[in-house]
Amino acid sequence: MTDLAPKPVTLADPAPGGVIGGWEIVRLLGRGGMASVYEARWPESGVRRAIKLMNPTGSADEVERRFRREFRALSKLHHPNITEVYDWGWWTVSNTPGASQAPRAAPSDGDKSEGRPYFVMELVDGEDLRSAAEAWQLLPAAERFERARHVLVQVARALEYVHLRGLVHRDVTPANIMLLPARPGEVHGGVKLMDFGVVKESGVSEFTAHGEVLGTVAYIAPEQINGERIDARTDLYSLGAVLYLMLTGRRPFNARTLAGYLDKHLHRPPRPPHELAPGVPPELEGICLRLLQKEPGDRFASATHLLHVLEGADAGALRFDDGSWPPVLVSRAEESATLSHTIGGLREGRGAFVLIEGGPGLGKSRMARLAKDLARSAGVATLRIRASGAGGPLAAFRSLVDTLKGETVSVPRALQQLYGLEGDDKVERYGVYAAFREMLHSSPPRLLVIEDAHEADDVGVELIEYLVRNTLSLASEPLAWVVTRTPGASDARFEGLKSGSTTGVTPIYVPLRPLTTSAVEELVLALLPDDGASRLLARRLHKEGEGNPAFITEMIRGLVEQGTVQPEEGRARLVVDEAQLLRMALPIPRSVRAGLVTRIEALSVDAREIAQVLAVGNQEMTLPLLSAASLLAEKAILVAVDELIDAGLVRERRVEGEEHIDLAQARVRDLLQAEVPPAQRARFHRRIGEALERTFRRRANLVIEALAWHFEQGEMPGKAYSYLLRAGQRLMGRSFVAEALGYLDRALAIEPDAREFITLDDADRLLAETLLHRAEALEYLGRWVEVGVALERALELGMEISDERLLSRVHTARGKKARHDGDIDASDAENREALRLAEKVNDNALRVMPLHGLGGVHWIRGDLEGARRYWVEALAVGESTQDERSLGWGYNGLGLVALCKGQAGEA
Repeated sequence: MTDLAPKPVTLADPAPGGVIGGWEIVRLLGRGGMASVYEARWPESGVRRAIKLMNPTGSADEVERRFRREFRALSKLHHPNITEVYDWGWWTVSNTPGASQAPRAAPSDGDKSEGRPYFVMELVDGEDLRSAAEAWQLLPAAERFERARHVLVQVARALEYVHLRGLVHRDVTPANIMLLPARPGEVHGGVKLMDFGVVKESGVSEFTAHGEVLGTVAYIAPEQINGERIDARTDLYSLGAVLYLMLTGRRPFNARTLAGYLDKHLHRPPRPPHELAPGVPPELEGICLRLLQKEPGDRFASATHLLHVLEGADAGALRFDDGSWPPVLVSRAEESATLSHTIGGLREGRGAFVLIEGGPGLGKSRMARLAKDLARSAGVATLRIRASGAGGPLAAFRSLVDTLKGETVSVPRALQQLYGLEGDDKVERYGVYAAFREMLHSSPPRLLVIEDAHEADDVGVELIEYLVRNTLSLASEPLAWVVTRTPGASDARFEGLKSGSTTGVTPIYVPLRPLTTSAVEELVLALLPDDGASRLLARRLHKEGEGNPAFITEMIRGLVEQGTVQPEEGRARLVVDEAQLLRMALPIPRSVRAGLVTRIEALSVDAREIAQVLAVGNQEMTLPLLSAASLLAEKAILVAVDELIDAGLVRERRVEGEEHIDLAQARVRDLLQAEVPPAQRARFHRRIGEALERTFRRRANLVIEALAWHFEQGEMPGKAYSYLLRAGQRLMGRSFVAEALGYLDRALAIEPDAREFITLDDADRLLAETLLHRAEALEYLGRWVEVGVALERALELGMEISDERLLSRVHTARGKKARHDGDIDASDAENREALRLAEKVNDNALRVMPLHGLGGVHWIRGDLEGARRYWVEALAVGESTQDERSLGWGYNGLGLVALCKGQAGEA
């Protein structure tokens, strides 16, 4: 309710002592824009309730519809954290005591009587959070934050209950949260979420005018402002704004104008709560700021997800072997509510057509199973058919005939002939369709679930269209249709069914999308405690499972099977830490492996080879690259790629007019790599490496790491050694020191094999070069003992081949190590020898570092003038070679000298 402050009573309002539906008015509690709330008592029993009465208005139709919607919504809700409603009716001045107290069915939008609508609800004796939050500011911080956490949990429980029933409150504000006094034995009192006046119901048309914003502006979510899709996460944003108020005593945003509020909700981040209220628990601050994210996908996935973080979750018996885990459909609350609304309408005599679409593994079968379970709970007969074009036209629909026949519904002659129940005469198609229609007309209200409709042949699709048209469009029969299909090659055949052009019925469309990262986190936290490892696992599962709930669930089952996740007393724990979790491969469970193996085994020889090349290549590949690696013609590759796409094993994307092909899932890659014999795998690597080498001949640095890896795996040590060294050098230049060291170590590992393909002097020179770069990387990592070993071997090699340039670099590096070890005389000698050799070969670039080293030696000895002289010379050489790194070293040295002399400005 926007405002419960008492206002003057108009002549059209009931006065104290007046009667509404048999209830005697005691007093006005408050008035809002749509309705007024009164305290009332039942004269005979003295029971007290609250009555919400719609205000008189000149244009009441839309307000009445919303008023009735609020009652309909509340009449379905029975939760300790939500206001209870009992009865409804129409008030006129002629109402007298003695009317029935029996609850009635919720009014429909067609209900209309004289007077003003009202409903009777629970009388809540307490204080709204708006007032309480102000008083909390006088409490000790720990107590204030404990109360905030208590309210947050209670409201989250209410929202969890509301959202699972397909409702979005849309006005979660402090004024609509009532705090009840604590009862004996309670630390904190109860919490009630109230005022569902702008509630949104799944499957019910909206009455919002274009540009209208519903909700209280200080707590409104960005998507409400923009008129975008509203879902449960909208309420979570408002809850975040309420939590911000509880933590800080202030709203997250304040403005003097409506436009100012809207701009801040859309574009401005809130100040972290601890800046306004030091001592805010980090956990609550993190929750608050996540709830207030502008993008719904960056918030918690649901109120359930939030409760997992606040309270943990009871995973129950943790049965992973019977297909029942997870026990709820994560991130499918709105879709589930749509099915529930459909079944509810069936009980009231309203038919409906629901079309559920989604890719493999996105949950179509679970949604179909849910529809059947909901119907069974409601006492509605259900028939589930799996469509198929196999066995002849309409073979899949025989189960419909058999079920109806078992219910003593007579089978028309056309269907007896079709299914060989009587005679073998040919039947006319539309006579068969009419016969199906006749059987359905003779049956009780029921739910018809047709799964995998994309597999139905043209006749099957036409039958579905005919039956939907003749049961829903041309005849309002109590039948509900739930049809599931996978988008793809059959899309054109379903255009009429999807648009309603062939049926006259626009379906309730339920698209199933991949899970978001937050939704996967919710799934993981339903099982594991909330910590860094669990959240990292959720991110990996989301990435590798590509948001596919079936695949992700199977990977979690695999983690249980291998013991990485261990159930214990209704909960579970992760037995690896974050570092191990980053390195380990996520498992392929047996059920998933079997399905993938079946799809792979069904491939043609060419398609399987292309898939193997992609698996071995471990990267996106263009058609020319695939051709070079497989030796297949481009036309054959195109056919094979189309086959792989149809099988759901690869995906393609166009980049600058060129097709790029890659495997669709990492798990497919693992399976394919395992089946390629080692010799064939090496051949693929060699071909890919050679193709990359030709393609990027003048731009090798773009693929240098890939070249190194392919030639290494392709057993070509000569080429692999060269590219590994270059990759290490490149990574060092980009400051990726640890990664560079890895490439240099791999180069040293294959150096003995590479020697066979290189002349002796070149082999020694390359080895010394590798050791020098390795020593540089080790120096950055502080591994000085290993630096000394590498430089000693590099010195031996330089002397063996008499390469003075190489020796100058080795002596410079040795001088640096001697200085680090505190042996200044040795550092002096090494740098002087490096400088002598550089001057001998007349290479200015080689002179810079020994000059800088000698300057450092003199600086350590306290000879500032000597240090300045060497550093000035180093700077001059750097300027002559235009080497910015050398210039930097020179200026750095001179600045150090000036600083030591007290010349701060010059320094």
